[in-house]
Amino acid sequence: MINGVNRVVMQRKVNIHKFILNPPFFGGDMYGSLISSWIVVAVSRGLEELKLYFNIMNDWAHGCLFISKTLVVFNLWGGGVSLRLHSSVWLTSLKILNLADIPLLDSSSMTRLFNGCPLLQDLSLESCRWVAGQVYIIPAPMLRCLRIETAVDVLYNPTPMPKVEFIVPRSKCFEFYGEVLELYCIKSATRSRYR
Repeated sequence: MINGVNRVVMQRKVNIHKFILNPPFFGGDMYGSLISSWIVVAVSRGLEELKLYFNIMNDWAHGCLFISKTLVVFNLWGGGVSLRLHSSVWLTSLKILNLADIPLLDSSSMTRLFNGCPLLQDLSLESCRWVAGQVYIIPAPMLRCLRIETAVDVLYNPTPMPKVEFIVPRSKCFEFYGEVLELYCIKSATRSRYR
């Protein structure tokens, strides 16, 4: 399996438009630098869509995931592993971001993440955990659709409760599935659906 991925990603000099990686078969983080090099090469070849499924993620992944001029769709399933952002976040073409099962960072890191995505139009947060006591202000001036799926049991140390404010002047829809809606303040959303 690894040799096949190596042949396609590392040896062929073609653009890679879509890359899906589910590395549990690698036996944990044993091949971290190899996976990192695949992602770096894919991003350097015009990658537009990246889907990553991780149940273990160390520093090797963080530096290369959040800098791309061509990435439009980014899906990251973290398996409960926290994101640690690189000092620079630069996803200038990103329009769709889906994060699932990730303990979210402190408020300044989250602000840096969203400031690095100036064209973000669609955001989905599924079973992501907010840090207790943090006040998150998330600017997303181009965001049109925000989906949050959560429940009380996905909060990370829920006392005191975090507060999350989305500044979304162009928002057309807000969908919320779960509990503890009072955590969220949506500024300028025009249409909402709550379940």
